[in-house]
Amino acid sequence: MNNRNTKSGIMLVGIVVFYCLIMAACRDFLAENPNPDSEELTDLEELQKMLDHSTQNVDFPNYPLLAADDYYVTSNDYKSGEANDQLMHVWSVTANGDDAWRAAYRRIFDANLALEKLGEFGKSSSQTEEVKQIKGSALFLRAYNFFCLAQTFTDQYSPATANAVGIPLKINTSTNDIPVAASIRQTYERIIQDCLNAKNLLSETKVYISRPSRAAVWALLSKTYLTIGDYELAGQAADSCLSLYSLLLDYNHLDSTLAAPFLSRTTAKYCSILFLCLRFS
Repeated sequence: MNNRNTKSGIMLVGIVVFYCLIMAACRDFLAENPNPDSEELTDLEELQKMLDHSTQNVDFPNYPLLAADDYYVTSNDYKSGEANDQLMHVWSVTANGDDAWRAAYRRIFDANLALEKLGEFGKSSSQTEEVKQIKGSALFLRAYNFFCLAQTFTDQYSPATANAVGIPLKINTSTNDIPVAASIRQTYERIIQDCLNAKNLLSETKVYISRPSRAAVWALLSKTYLTIGDYELAGQAADSCLSLYSLLLDYNHLDSTLAAPFLSRTTAKYCSILFLCLRFS
């Protein structure tokens, strides 16, 4: 019990220091334009290309996985890992999360840019399939990145922490508008709102695994409701997701001799991926 309390105390101190370091750099980063080519976006095709870019699917924060306690690594594997990964794994207060923070807010900027450009094109209220896909994708991408940031850089949601510091909810591209951090409750409310606004704009199932779908939105809603302890809505959202896409990966079809069996092309037809998001390597 004492070891557990000590470990929890170390983790709490690490989270506080880690968050303070991130927030110190936040204002400078949010004052920059992460997409210098934004003025070249002149039509719907260019907006879709931006949202289809590979940067929308990679470099999601893996720090919660690295710091998890539901697995172990050997000493040799630990020593061969990246220095910052080692620090994350042992909950060091000197671990650096800048890369994950910046990558997420770059994607959020792109999502906001797509939404604003739709307005500039006079398309924000249009119901054509192309516009709905772009708008729904942007809303989903913003929500998902907010969710990943909240899971990585804030306390776990509970009635006791609901009003604690969350993350800056950047919902426009203005470099003059630098938001203060919202509360954790407000953070998850924004995630839910973006998902609810996105779900009826997207195709029911994936066209490409790199693009969001309505099933992916329901999955994110379910995970968000589960995070905030609303189990009834979490179950309803999960059922809605499964009603659209219920294919699950059968582990019997994995090739255990491969170094990365989950990424093998031979398992593609058994794949249960709703939306492709690769973590930091």
